[in-house]
Amino acid sequence: MERFLHLAYNERTFDIRIDPSHLREEQLHFTELQPFHTNQINVGPLARFPITIIKPISFTLIDKSYSIQFYSILISPSNSLHLRSIQSYERFILENHLNNTYEEINGLPIVHWKYLVQTLRSNKDKSKIQILSKTDCLPEQRKVYQLILTFYFTLLKASEIQVKCPYLYELLYDNEYDAALWMCFDTNKQYLGAGDVMKDYSLKLEKGDFVIRIQIRHDKYDLLERFLKDNGGTGLTLHIEHREMNTIYQYFTKPSSSSSSSSSKKSSSSSVSTRKLYEELLLEQQDLNNHIRLHITRLQQLENQLKQQQSYLTNEKKI
Repeated sequence: MERFLHLAYNERTFDIRIDPSHLREEQLHFTELQPFHTNQINVGPLARFPITIIKPISFTLIDKSYSIQFYSILISPSNSLHLRSIQSYERFILENHLNNTYEEINGLPIVHWKYLVQTLRSNKDKSKIQILSKTDCLPEQRKVYQLILTFYFTLLKASEIQVKCPYLYELLYDNEYDAALWMCFDTNKQYLGAGDVMKDYSLKLEKGDFVIRIQIRHDKYDLLERFLKDNGGTGLTLHIEHREMNTIYQYFTKPSSSSSSSSSKKSSSSSVSTRKLYEELLLEQQDLNNHIRLHITRLQQLENQLKQQQSYLTNEKKI
């Protein structure tokens, strides 16, 4: 195969594409790209560009998933961390078992929320048990009662929620109650959505105040009355799961670089940027007030940690 390339007082570039689909497997294929001068072909090639192609054997398509596991780094506790509304933070330990010396672990700890569970308690004044009409009676004129529970909650920003009842959520065919249906309204009593507590129904709501009314039916009055007396008389609880939670805040920067001299001191303190911390707290003020209270004691701990880090860097420079 011959191609002509005109070089007029400057360099030129060209692309070469090789199609190895027609080559046989289990063989080594070799060729050369040789440029010649058009007026002096007998002189030989001006250069040689070797091209080698090895076509491997493929017996079958491999469709597998892979995962990476670190054996030298252990995190305690290894399971998920559950942060209650009364807690300001949760501690976990990251240990390096690779060797006895201090090894720097590069990373930026960030708090990500998978979902937030908001617990609601029913309004006692608007919780009542009623007897249904004759059209809703069971065979042999067995009466059916309904329990209506009313819950109020507020959203500080638009969110996607799921309404769940822990007491009835895992029961479907074995559930002794006839139904557990809920309906959501806004402050103007406009209907927004409905669902069953036994399934995951998602509901997108805007910022504002909302009301959820749940209906539970049974033919025995005492079983429905039990929901009003559970939890020390506070009644049945309802869970509102907020989905698509973003990062609320991050206050750690990258760990300080550790040299061989500093490894003997076994210093593993991380630098903290209080300016960045306060800026992010101001930006996420609404989320923090709505979801998790960040206590002043925690801020003081971060400031003390910053002072210790600055003192350590100052002493290291003097040495």
